[in-house]
Amino acid sequence: MTSELKRPSTRRRGQAALPLCIGLILSPPLAHATHDEFMQVWHRPAVVTPPEPAVAKPPAPASITPPVPSTKPASNAAAEASLALSALKDEQQRLTRGITAQNQANLAQTAAENERLLLTGQVVAPVAPTAQTLAPPAPSLNLNVPDKPAFDRHPPAENLKDKRAGLLVQMLDDRSVRDSDCNALTEIGLKQWLGDAVRQAASRTPQLKQIYAEYLAAEADVDQAKGQRWPQLSITAQTREKYFGSERDVPPNPGNSIGLNLSTTVFDWGQNSKTVASRKELATANDEHYQAQLEDLAYQVVNTMLELARQRNVVDLYQHYVDRMQRLCDMLAQIVRADRGRASELTQAQARLLQAETSRDAAAAKARDAELTLHKLIGNHPVSLPRGSDWPIERANLSNLLAKAEQHPAVRQAASQARAADLNADATRASSKPKLSWVVTGNTGRDDAGFRQPWATYLQVSWPLFSGGSQRAATAAAQYRTEAQWHNAEQQKLDYEYQLRTADEDARSSFQRAREYDALSQQTDRIRKGFFEQWYQLGQRSLLDVLSAESDYYNNRIGEVGSRFDAYQAVMREYASAGDLVNWLNTGGYR
Repeated sequence: MTSELKRPSTRRRGQAALPLCIGLILSPPLAHATHDEFMQVWHRPAVVTPPEPAVAKPPAPASITPPVPSTKPASNAAAEASLALSALKDEQQRLTRGITAQNQANLAQTAAENERLLLTGQVVAPVAPTAQTLAPPAPSLNLNVPDKPAFDRHPPAENLKDKRAGLLVQMLDDRSVRDSDCNALTEIGLKQWLGDAVRQAASRTPQLKQIYAEYLAAEADVDQAKGQRWPQLSITAQTREKYFGSERDVPPNPGNSIGLNLSTTVFDWGQNSKTVASRKELATANDEHYQAQLEDLAYQVVNTMLELARQRNVVDLYQHYVDRMQRLCDMLAQIVRADRGRASELTQAQARLLQAETSRDAAAAKARDAELTLHKLIGNHPVSLPRGSDWPIERANLSNLLAKAEQHPAVRQAASQARAADLNADATRASSKPKLSWVVTGNTGRDDAGFRQPWATYLQVSWPLFSGGSQRAATAAAQYRTEAQWHNAEQQKLDYEYQLRTADEDARSSFQRAREYDALSQQTDRIRKGFFEQWYQLGQRSLLDVLSAESDYYNNRIGEVGSRFDAYQAVMREYASAGDLVNWLNTGGYR
C-alpha cells in the first residue's frame, strides 16, 4: 500500500503536504473512505486561478471533490489511513537526511525559472506543490515564484537568452575602469606635454618677472661699482662775484668761470675691487633665485596637473561604480515588483548608490579645485590630460640626483649671498684704512687784472682715524652676516638632500603599494563577479555580499590610482629637490 505513494519532500513550499494529508484523514467526508478513494483524492490535481496583472496573489486553495462514500467499514479505512500516515512520516524523515541529484536538478530549474520571470517582468500565481517539485531549498535562495506557472506566457527562448546574456555582460564588463589609452603615451611625449605647460606658466607669471627685474637691478649695481674705479670728473660753473657790506678791500674777482675737478683713486687697500666682486655675487644670487623659482614653478605646474589627472581618474571610477549600482537598483526594482519581500535589498542597493554618488561629487569638487589652480598658473592655455593612470614615469636615479642636489639653484643662491657678504666685509674693513687719491683742478675765470687762474694737481690722502666705533661695528656686522649666510647655505644643502631621499622613499613605497593594489583589485574583481553570479543565477550569496565585494573592488582600484599618482608626484619632487626638473623636462633627465 505504501509503495504506491508519491515521494514527498521537505521543501519549504511542500511543508504543507503533511498537514494537508492529516486534514484529509481527519475530515468527516473521508472518515469512512477506502485506501483507493483516499489516494484518488490525494493525487487529484489542484485548480489554479490565473494571476491579475503586476500583482502577486497567494495560491488558490485546491478544490477537492468529496469522494463517494465507501461501503467498507470505517475501522478498515481508519487503519489504512493510519498506515499511510506512518509511511509518509517515515519517507519524510528519510528524505531530510540528504538531497538527491533529482532535488538538485529541481533547484536549478527553479532558479532558472526565477531568472526568467525577472527578465520578462511576469508576475504569476504559485501552483500547488507536486511530488516532483518538493525538494529542500538552498539555504540563501529566496524564491517566491512557482516552478510551473498557471498559464504559459514564456517569451521565445532565443530572446530570453539574449536578455539574460546582455544583463550579465553589463554587470560583468569593466573595460571602462581599466586603463585603455595610456599605452600610446611615451615618455618623450609626456615630457613635451608637461614642458609646454611649464613654459606657458613661465611666460605669464608675475613672480618670475619680478625676480628677473631684481636680477637686472643687481647687474646695474655691478656696473655702478665698476664705475668707481675710473677717474671721477666733475665740472662747476659760477658767475662773477659781487661783494657788499664791508669797506675793506675786496680780493681779486676771477669773473665768470668754469671749474673742473678730476679725481681718481690710486690706492684704497682693495676696497673698490671687493665692492665690485660683492656686487657680482649678489647679481649671481639673483640669477640663481630666478632659476630656483623657475624650478618651483615647474613643480607647481606638474604637481597640479598630476593632481587633476588623479581626481579625474577617481571621478571616472566612481562614475562607473554609480552606473553599476544604478543597473543593480533597476534590476532589483523589477524583482521587488514580483516579490515585495525583497524590498530591503533594493533599499540596500539604493543606499550604496547614494554613497557612490556622494564620493563621486567629492572627487569632482577636488578636480575643479585643481583646475582653478592650474588656470591660475597657465591661464587659458588648453591642456588635454591623458586618460588612465598608467603613465610612463619611473623612479629616478638617486645617486645622480644626490650629486645634482649639491648644485641646486637655491643652494647656489645661498652660497653666492654668503660670498657677497664675505666680500662686503672685506670692503668695509678696507674703508677704515688710509686712501690715496690723485686730484687735478682748474678754473677758466680771470682776475681783475685779466689773468687766467692756474690749473693745479696734487695727491690727496684721506684716513678716518676716529668715528666713534661705528667703523669697527660695521666691520663686525659684515662678518657676522657672512657667517650667517654660510650656515644658510649648509642648511639649504642638507634640506634638499633629505627632501630628495624622502621623495625617493615615497616613490618606492608608492609604486610598491600601486602594484599591491593592482594585484588585490584583480582578485577582488574576480570575487565580485563570482559573488554576483552566485547571487543572480544560483541564489547562494546575499545581496550584502555582492555590495561588499563591489565596494572592496572600487576601493582597491581607487587606492591603486592614488598610489600611482602619489608615486608620480614623488618622482617629480625628486627632480625638483635636485633642482633638475626643468632639465628633465627639456632633455630627458637621468635614468
